[in-house]
Amino acid sequence: ADCAILMTEDHTVVIDTGEAEDAAAILDILSDNKRDTIDLLLISHYDKDHVGGAAELIRSCTVRRVIGSSYPKDSSEYTAYQDALTDAGLTEEILGSPETVSIAKDFTLTVCPPEESVYAEDESNNASVAVAVQYGDTGMLFTGDAMEARTQELLTEFSGSFDLIKLPHHGREKDTAALLSDAFGTDT
Repeated sequence: ADCAILMTEDHTVVIDTGEAEDAAAILDILSDNKRDTIDLLLISHYDKDHVGGAAELIRSCTVRRVIGSSYPKDSSEYTAYQDALTDAGLTEEILGSPETVSIAKDFTLTVCPPEESVYAEDESNNASVAVAVQYGDTGMLFTGDAMEARTQELLTEFSGSFDLIKLPHHGREKDTAALLSDAFGTDT
């Protein structure tokens, strides 16, 4: 399951929320760091291992902004997430074009939604929202579960090198991992 928690002294960003049973561990980490507010919750796509814990996080924390994918999914995890958004009075943003989000000084995210509205294969995974994070001198790239079509888009959306790349499908897609590693100069 995928979840990244990024924190500055005063701000918190959560990218994906693992499976439903992972919510307790995520909340423990936030609590241990005295965090009860999430400045940005980003859900790359709606497979259960990316959106599963979102409903519990939304119910347990103050969430200021939510960005999601343009491709909904018929699942209990997605429904729970949507219900939690409604209950919290939140509106999930679906970006139509890349957006740079400044969280704090020296902490910015470039959020890139999928370029296509429909993908011929692996629609949910290829509809992954990707995020490039710049935190001081550290660059990170989060790719959701981009498959081949979306990975080709990422190669044109981002440039430079990253200190950390969260590989699609937990690194199991070796061809995709190699493409990203070669393009962005990071050893996998």
